[in-house]
Amino acid sequence: MPNELYKFLAPTGVELTNLAFTRDDVVWLSWKQPAEDCVPNLRHIREFIGVSVTDGAGIHLYDYLEQLRENAKYCCTDSVI
Repeated sequence: MPNELYKFLAPTGVELTNLAFTRDDVVWLSWKQPAEDCVPNLRHIREFIGVSVTDGAGIHLYDYLEQLRENAKYCCTDSVI
């Protein structure tokens, strides 16, 4: 049984580095992939994450503006007065 589980969790080429049953319904596992299968770091990934966070914040800001309607006196990228 453990060999079957290992083959299921770690297909050919993947190195299973940690397998722990922390509870009856939780399994914690870690693995390594071959270098050729790894996705290269993208040069502008930090900018993409920053834009995504800013867009998410803007959506929440619009929710507040919608609630305030005419009572909103000033709006910037991070606040409403």
